[in-house]
Amino acid sequence: MTILIKGKYSNGKTSAQTEASLSYDDNGRISVSGVDRAPVTATDIKISSRLGNTPRYIHFVDHSQFETEDNDAVDRMMLELGLAKSSLSIHRLESTKRIVAITVVLVFVFGWLSVQYGIPALSKQIAFALPTVVSEKLGENVFEFMDENWFEPTTLPENKRAELQVLFTGLVEKIDNPPALKLIFRDAGVLGANAIALPDGTIVMTDDLVKLEASDMELGSVMLHEIGHVQQRHSLRLATQNFGLAVLIMLFTSDVSTSSSLITAIPVVLVKSGYSQVMEQEADSYALDYMLANNIDPIYFANMMVKLQASYARRLSCPKSGKPSQARDEKCDEQKAAKQGTGKLDSPEETTEESEIVDYFSSHPATKERIERFKSASKNLSDKGKLDNRQ
Repeated sequence: MTILIKGKYSNGKTSAQTEASLSYDDNGRISVSGVDRAPVTATDIKISSRLGNTPRYIHFVDHSQFETEDNDAVDRMMLELGLAKSSLSIHRLESTKRIVAITVVLVFVFGWLSVQYGIPALSKQIAFALPTVVSEKLGENVFEFMDENWFEPTTLPENKRAELQVLFTGLVEKIDNPPALKLIFRDAGVLGANAIALPDGTIVMTDDLVKLEASDMELGSVMLHEIGHVQQRHSLRLATQNFGLAVLIMLFTSDVSTSSSLITAIPVVLVKSGYSQVMEQEADSYALDYMLANNIDPIYFANMMVKLQASYARRLSCPKSGKPSQARDEKCDEQKAAKQGTGKLDSPEETTEESEIVDYFSSHPATKERIERFKSASKNLSDKGKLDNRQ
């Protein structure tokens, strides 16, 4: 008995297709009518797997192929000729709604676990294994981006900068095998009172942070927190996580363009994304351990967090954008005072992009739990009478 399957034939040499019919008999001989080619046996062909109702391809050893949309007829031929029964099982699995639903759920769960735990854990291992030159290059690129878009030269008095540099050097000298660390000051409009640790060990402290009427040791506690970010390679881990996310997206979607854009945007991501809660806790722990080991009152950091919290609240109510501008800052303050006088403050719908940028850069949110942690440590240290009361 001869069975016919209608479709199109191409000889493998050109893209031209010819209307044809594929036939097979009980002896397993397969022929294509309408074209000039000799019959072949079942062992000389390769049949593509069934995927929904997409066309099937029957490939011949000479690179020619037969294409058909009659999937059922191809399945019958495979069964009758004893070809690749496993591919039929795969099709049945794909056609079972329950199995498809379970597969979708498993894919989402795997993706979530990878993003939430797998990629961060792997990025930590990679970050500590990467050579120093990677951190240096990445740090240079990020700082260059910030200098071009957000920074102006510092306006702090030279004696104040020198005083803080001495403090910074003294803190670093007490660290065993410290990485290459350096402190830089910048006037940064949209960042406000902030400090940023870059992958290469550069710590940028903004003028607004220094001007928060903080004592030197309050500023020193922020330095320790940022040194903690450097020691834990948090910036490099963020960059690695972004790269890992790009790879994961490419695996799930085969979208190379989106993955590439995520990779090339790494410097921007490091600037605009705050550290995760886990990373902030790690940096806090580093600063707290250092303070306890050197009898420095942890209350300095708690007080600094309160001041930062107040500073962020003010900037969110009167956002600023771009590089520093005294005229713009004064105008912003005047507008805020005028609105307060009339009782017409901005509604949530009037939140500007500038406000969102300010929130982006608030990478050190002062939570109640963090403040209480340092206050409690201060009380315990005070009870033991082991406080260094430097100002």
